[in-house]
Amino acid sequence: MFDKLARQPGTFAVAMALDLALRGEALDAGPELEKIRAALEFAAGTTIYATRAKALLVRPLLRQNIEFDKKDWRGCAVRLYALWQGIPVSEVEQRMAALREQYKGHWQTSFPDEWDIDQRKLLALYKSSPALLVNGIHDWNEISLALRFFVTEQLAAAAGNNGIFDWGGSDGISCIFAAHHGATDVHLHEPNPAARSFGKWLAEALGLDGIGFHEQDPARPPAGRRFGAGICTEVLEHVVDPPGMIRHMYELLVPGGMLFVTSSFGVPQDTHLKQNVKYAGRERQLMVDAGFELCVPNAAPPTPFLPQWGFWRRPA
Repeated sequence: MFDKLARQPGTFAVAMALDLALRGEALDAGPELEKIRAALEFAAGTTIYATRAKALLVRPLLRQNIEFDKKDWRGCAVRLYALWQGIPVSEVEQRMAALREQYKGHWQTSFPDEWDIDQRKLLALYKSSPALLVNGIHDWNEISLALRFFVTEQLAAAAGNNGIFDWGGSDGISCIFAAHHGATDVHLHEPNPAARSFGKWLAEALGLDGIGFHEQDPARPPAGRRFGAGICTEVLEHVVDPPGMIRHMYELLVPGGMLFVTSSFGVPQDTHLKQNVKYAGRERQLMVDAGFELCVPNAAPPTPFLPQWGFWRRPA
């Protein structure tokens, strides 16, 4: 059931609701029924937020009268890439396939000892990844974009006039969503120029200004500034010093500022540093040790938060 929910939340929710309506009288109000009710609520929320996100992102395609399958997230993303590069969709697909083949095994070659990572070499690798290979829009899916759309809606309201940063936000989609939700001082800090270039193009194509695109990490106060909100999604498992990064983000927030964090320390994958596996299951303690307090968003999220996900606040 939950596999279908992850792949097609909207379609599955409708089918499940119909099934429940037909069998409802035979079901006892117990734990299983409560699980189904919760799953339906999340499915509906995912569909609502994903639909809003897509309605925003496809605007450049609509203005150019470019046809696309409204049910195909990846196809929509590829067409945006094609529009950005000024090339046919078929060429985008060919480039992506060629890059995947070219970079197969590249991580193991670059870092034969994954327990001994040279931080400068690691940063150089992230900076050099070409367009279409970096973690960008070809990986979009309903749940991911629904969550980002919801998170940025919450953070835009919480940030007020203090601004928002996204640390390691790849193509800046979260920053684009934040600007769409009314945030006026938004900053992407992403080392990869290909990702920043696409994000800047898409923001301009959507008519969203007020987004800064930066190569370097946010400068520490007092040389830098503080923000009302921040985002750090799926970054901590890629860096040499996760506790140090968390402490830095704490310093970047004003008292009362909110941070949204996700991480995948325990997921085996290239670029997920093996030296960070020890933090799997200790994510909350890392945040508490840095001074953060767990906080609850003002609205129900469209998808369940995993134990290591959530909103955190710097105490006022």
